[in-house]
Amino acid sequence: MPLLVTAFGDIYVETQSGEVWVVDPLQLTSEMVAGSSLELQGLFSDPVWAAERLLSDLILLAEGQGKRRAAHQVFSVAPHPCFTGEIHIEHLVPVDLPIWHYICAQLRTTSQSGQRDG
Repeated sequence: MPLLVTAFGDIYVETQSGEVWVVDPLQLTSEMVAGSSLELQGLFSDPVWAAERLLSDLILLAEGQGKRRAAHQVFSVAPHPCFTGEIHIEHLVPVDLPIWHYICAQLRTTSQSGQRDG
């Protein structure tokens, strides 16, 4: 069951067993982050954990510089940090969630096949 979508398109979902997983398009990963939605609430209550995961400061800086996204959009990063290793405000681009996830899925597939080939 979907629980939350962040400004960068992370999708937090609760599994049937109650674990919470996140699909992280910036890291090109999916991982278990909490044993339950209650535990996830506790993590989001931790300002250090939440700031690191949500990149709240970056969003506030971007908005301060006039970067906006519609309610149905997330911020993508172009070029993707898998190429640059960094996220800069000037690289934030509003995009629809399905498009951002499609791009990131293609990057993940490409990087995984490159790891197998190398």
